[in-house]
Amino acid sequence: MKIALLAGEVSGDQYGALLTRELKNLQPDIHLVGLGGKEMRLAGVRMLEKIPLGTMGWTGVIGQLPIYYRSYQKTVGRLIREKPDLVVFIDNPGFNLALAKKLGRLFPCYYYIPPKVWAHGKSRLKILRRFVQGVIPIFPFEVDFFRHNRITCYWFGHPILDLILSSGRGDDLPNTGLLSEPNILGILPGSRRQEIDYLLPEFILIAEKLKEENLTVVFSALNREVKNQEEKLMKRLGKTFPVWEGNCYPLIRQARVLLSTCGTANLEIALLGKPFLVFYKTSWLNYAIAKHVVKLKVVSPVNLILGEKIVPEHLQFIDRKLVIEQVKELWQNSPLYHRETQAFQKLTGLLGKSGVTRQVAEFLISQAATFKRNR
Repeated sequence: MKIALLAGEVSGDQYGALLTRELKNLQPDIHLVGLGGKEMRLAGVRMLEKIPLGTMGWTGVIGQLPIYYRSYQKTVGRLIREKPDLVVFIDNPGFNLALAKKLGRLFPCYYYIPPKVWAHGKSRLKILRRFVQGVIPIFPFEVDFFRHNRITCYWFGHPILDLILSSGRGDDLPNTGLLSEPNILGILPGSRRQEIDYLLPEFILIAEKLKEENLTVVFSALNREVKNQEEKLMKRLGKTFPVWEGNCYPLIRQARVLLSTCGTANLEIALLGKPFLVFYKTSWLNYAIAKHVVKLKVVSPVNLILGEKIVPEHLQFIDRKLVIEQVKELWQNSPLYHRETQAFQKLTGLLGKSGVTRQVAEFLISQAATFKRNR
């Protein structure tokens, strides 16, 4: 049996790696090919092509269009030669939907973590309806949306719970002086170059003010490349803060309050029960396009799933004075602190239980076997 897994974002690479390991556990002789990053490759996916990971915004994508186009052509050609029994798209909608229109005519396809068409781009529903056998969403409210729009939908829960449990990131903290301070403010500026470029200067200005409150500010960096980028920006601004490199869970667990870019990290922080604020900033052109295209009252995954703005969001126009006031509120166990932490307990119930990725893997193997028999 051969399954193609096609991802193209840092979070998609992480979820793809989880899925890869479960597929191999269930069927050790399975052949997995596809696209992704370091995590999927280490988990056992044979990479067919390299594509840019972590491109942010419309302008960022436009700048990489020649690379994407070449990758698209090579990926299609190589998958035609590979003849997989099943193709699984994982997030990365711009690139994967283009692939779906071609590959969906040739192979049975499923979309794991499908495009957020409920937020924008409803024209994409036609592509999903025509070229994929079904979608496997991760937000509970998506189920009714896809089914209402006549797209076959399978719901197993959110794999974030598996991501937390699988990382071996228990309650024990590494033996390091960096995380021995009792009053840590953790800052997670993201993993994509563009979001770090726009948000890190804002975080540094905020952090400078909060240092006066006797707080220890620690920044998070996914890997050495991200750490180097953060430290170069700090040096350019004439500031110095400690940077925690690698998996962010020790920092999340130790911090009393966190500031985080909008994304998967929001769910990780919430599920670990820590209060935080959400941020997003990009170029003015990207922001103007997003405001026109995306029709949402909230943007953080935590607020989207809860259906209300529980965690304060600071988008593009960042009021630093307000941010500092809110950090102090969360620090002092104020009503905002209790509102967040109580909502996070509710969130855990909405996301389902652990073992989601294994259920997805079992489903995909059964589907691949069926299509293979009927070929």
